[in-house]
This record gives sequence, C-alpha cells and structure tokens, in this order.
Amino acid sequence: MVTGVQRSGTTAVFGELSRSSGVSPRHESADDPIYHHYFLRPEPQIRGLLHALPGTVLLKPVRETVRRPLLAVSDEYDDYDLRLIWLYRDPVNVFASWVQKGWTKDVPDRVVAFAYHWCRRNESALAAAATLGPRLVIVNYEDLCS
Repeated sequence: MVTGVQRSGTTAVFGELSRSSGVSPRHESADDPIYHHYFLRPEPQIRGLLHALPGTVLLKPVRETVRRPLLAVSDEYDDYDLRLIWLYRDPVNVFASWVQKGWTKDVPDRVVAFAYHWCRRNESALAAAATLGPRLVIVNYEDLCS
C-alpha cells in the first residue's frame, strides 16, 4: 500500500510502482469494488477480489488515515504479506499545494485545521513504525525529487 497525506507524492510513487511487471495496481477511487468514496471497503467485502488479482496487489488508500490510524489499517490486513510505503512531505509544501487546489478555501482558520490533520496523520505513521518495523517504509518526498 502506498499512503501518506494528500499531495505528498503518493500518486507519483504509485504510478512508478504500477509499471512493474507482476503488479496489479488499484488506485483509490470514488466508487469501485475496492474503494467507496476513496476509502477502502472492509477487508471481508473485498477479500475475494484481492485474492483473484494476479501478482502483487498495489493499493493507494491515502484518505484512509483521515478516519483511522495507519496501525488499524495494517491490523485489518494482518493476514496478508502487507508492506506500507508512507510518503512524508514538508508540511509547508503540502499546504501550498492544498491552497493551490482550493481545498482550504472554505475552511475557517485553515492553517490551524491543516496543521492539526497533517500532524495527526503523520503521527499515525510514526506510531505504526515501532510495531510494523520493516513492513513500513517512510520515504521523504523531497529526497525522491533530488
């Protein structure tokens, strides 16, 4: 799974990994058999589909950590050989991208709201790192660009 905060570089990494042979990529979507409103459907509902996909299944449930910690996501997929890539990007760059997209336009005290959610979601990844060990890789977006 490729995840992080929206506008952190997850689409670029997902796209590159999707090109690998033997990979079945499933990008987050508003409504498809794996995602509903960009969130993962419960694992029991999609188990058959996941097992039917050939090779390595690559998912991008970026919005998932809006509603639950990363560790809860990994717990749900504990029966799988799950690997997680968390994209970390400088919060100033992420916020600037959100502003450019118009995502903060109608949010009162938008900087405070953004900082709260950005911190909570990235803290979720750090908390999961201790438990998941090498199953979780935290990648700095700026390092990928350089």
